[in-house]
Amino acid sequence: MNRRTFTKLIGLSGLAIGFGSLPSLARKPAPQFSITMDDFFWQNPLKLTGAERNQAILNTFSKHSIKAALFVIGKNIEAVEGKQLLSAWDRAGHILANHTYSHTNFNAPDADVKAYQDDILRAEALLKDFPRYAKYLRFPFLKEGDTVAKRDAMRAFLTEHNYRNGHVTIDASDWYVDQRMTARLQSNPAANLKPYRDYYLEHIWSRAQYYNTLAQRVIGYQPRHTLLVHFNLLNALFLDDLIAMLKAKGWQLIDAEEAFTDPVFASKPNVIPAGESLIWSLAKEKGTLAKALSRRRQQIRSRANDKVRTMKTKLPLLACLSLFLTTIATAQTQNAQPQDGSWLRYTVKGEEFSVTLPIEPAMKTSDVFVIRLKKSRLERVIQAKDGDLAYTVYVYENPKPRQSLKEFIDEQTARSDLDLKFERELKVGKFTGQQYSSHDRDFPSTEQYFATEGRFYRFVVRGATAEHAGVQPFFSSVMLGKKQEGVEVLEGGMAAETGQRNYVGKEVDTKARLLSKPEPSYTDAAKQRGIVGTVILKVVFSASGKVTNIRVVQGMPDGLTERAIEAARKIKFIPASKEGKFVSMWMQLEYNFNLY
Repeated sequence: MNRRTFTKLIGLSGLAIGFGSLPSLARKPAPQFSITMDDFFWQNPLKLTGAERNQAILNTFSKHSIKAALFVIGKNIEAVEGKQLLSAWDRAGHILANHTYSHTNFNAPDADVKAYQDDILRAEALLKDFPRYAKYLRFPFLKEGDTVAKRDAMRAFLTEHNYRNGHVTIDASDWYVDQRMTARLQSNPAANLKPYRDYYLEHIWSRAQYYNTLAQRVIGYQPRHTLLVHFNLLNALFLDDLIAMLKAKGWQLIDAEEAFTDPVFASKPNVIPAGESLIWSLAKEKGTLAKALSRRRQQIRSRANDKVRTMKTKLPLLACLSLFLTTIATAQTQNAQPQDGSWLRYTVKGEEFSVTLPIEPAMKTSDVFVIRLKKSRLERVIQAKDGDLAYTVYVYENPKPRQSLKEFIDEQTARSDLDLKFERELKVGKFTGQQYSSHDRDFPSTEQYFATEGRFYRFVVRGATAEHAGVQPFFSSVMLGKKQEGVEVLEGGMAAETGQRNYVGKEVDTKARLLSKPEPSYTDAAKQRGIVGTVILKVVFSASGKVTNIRVVQGMPDGLTERAIEAARKIKFIPASKEGKFVSMWMQLEYNFNLY
């Protein structure tokens, strides 16, 4: 991710050298980092054989006179060649550690604790005879349990078997750069790899800065960092450049064994889901992560605007690797999606429309008696309010004998208290419509009318005319036709909480308490594109025990935001209380999506 920049150590070093005779000038200690490498997947011979990759990485460590930690997937050393390659690490004095046998996700719904523990012991049986084997376990995907029971059972198991958690402090996505670079080489073996190398270095530098700064905010000092990278072609080619870059920026390279002596690695953050970067988890536990991300979002958007102008040729190659690229991708995934990435597409089951909105809407469905028809018809009102603007979708059943669109519009405008004037004809796909507006000074409004085979749809924004920046994204996102995609709007929603105040944490006596927080699953499209990052939602934990008022603070493409919202709706919690009564309370939720 591109993260907040902190004090430039090189500049400070130059200042200290130039004025070394002045003892009053103190320097901050240099940040320290170690290399921890995952997987040991040596079987892909593209460009370099497994043995060549192995030797290139070991040569880099030797050149810089340091010892790394290699977290080995057990099944990768069952073959004789795998054991031989790993023996070279052992002879060189690097730590060899456990990354399970099968490399499965412990947070998966079907993950069985006993089976997972057996998988760890199966890997241990293959590793234990290497002299440099040390009892560190790194959870695959950094997933340490999506429930308290799973998390605590695994922590007890590690203690019983004398394992330490091989925590990561600097989490990164080198695996994705390698994935894209490998795909490029498969299509063109002579491809120029410098863009991958350059972006890899930029990506790691931004992550290092971010986690080092966050650590100082959370634990009050710069820890001895463990940087996560993977055994792959990218690091066989460019790990030396990466280490040299970090050294040049004032960071000190240390052995992994020394890094793991830092007191921070004894921490056991009380968070669910458990895992990810240790610094990230501690920040979540302490409550500082939300504040840091709030400031960072503004920087991401500013940086993204600059990058769009300067990196157009790089985006197809490196899309979605970091959070600022995720922000750009989010703005490009939906038809006419607003650029701030906070809007989301919604639809209603059984209806023939979808539209983007800045906040989760409420919905009320009713049967309304129509004198002209001499019977009732289904009507729905879907509404979201954001500041001074109210976005509403009205749905009207159009039973036989069917009204024409003109008859329906005449009927609706005649009932309106506003002076609505026709503005223009509309067309969405095969469906035609009309737009009307009222430029009333106190109550401006814009409305669009459409008809499908059995429905009339009326899209309305109250509080501004069509020229307003908050109006155009709504209307330009309208889609009509069967089988619409989007987050399904549920009956009730915010409407169920009407009249209740939503408190913030400092206003209640007892904050809402999580009982379970299901983890969202990946979409196939996001997996194929290697999308990683974080969805941030602002929601209300209502007094009735439901998650409502869902607002997207930071979204992700390819359906991941929708998956996060689905997961948020399934959260179980005890509501906040004030003066002995349950009350509704605003909360911020983060869903971290990683594929490694």
